[in-house]
Amino acid sequence: MREMSKDLNISRERIQFIVKMNLKKISYKLCRGNHLIEAMKAKRLVNARKILRLVRACRLQNVLFMDEKIFTIQRGHNHQNDRQLLGKGFQKLPAENFITRNHFPSSVMVWACICSPGLTQLVFIKKNIKINAAIYQQSIFRNVLHPCVTRNFNEKKYVLHSARTTISLCKELFLGFGHLVHPTSMQ
Repeated sequence: MREMSKDLNISRERIQFIVKMNLKKISYKLCRGNHLIEAMKAKRLVNARKILRLVRACRLQNVLFMDEKIFTIQRGHNHQNDRQLLGKGFQKLPAENFITRNHFPSSVMVWACICSPGLTQLVFIKKNIKINAAIYQQSIFRNVLHPCVTRNFNEKKYVLHSARTTISLCKELFLGFGHLVHPTSMQ
């Protein structure tokens, strides 16, 4: 709207009025989204149908869903909403004119597993620990998940939702292991 008002040499408000009232258009911000090719859509559909079959067969109580997330501890910045409210005649404070951002902000990785008996304990991975398959399998699968599964599932058959790299460890640790891929995964 600003560019059109400059090009046409009319006020921005007048351009907004013309667009809204005469052209019957509304301005929307563009949203970000994933570009999915047909093969990805088909794979997601197959995986979603597998999960639906489990739901229909009332077998979701035998599924463990797990994931990890890295939380960055840093103040977010929104250009439109971060403002300073000052009284008339007050100067902006130089120290508060800027929102700084660290090049390597503090972060923490948290892992959790949800299943029908409830939530496992949360696992917090310490900073500066390089997460590789061996660390992941030891600190999460052997130390947390295996005791939880043994305690809650005994010898029942169950399915683990897991990454491809840990499937062999799961077959070793868990009786009746079956693999279920999340619908959004491309494994």
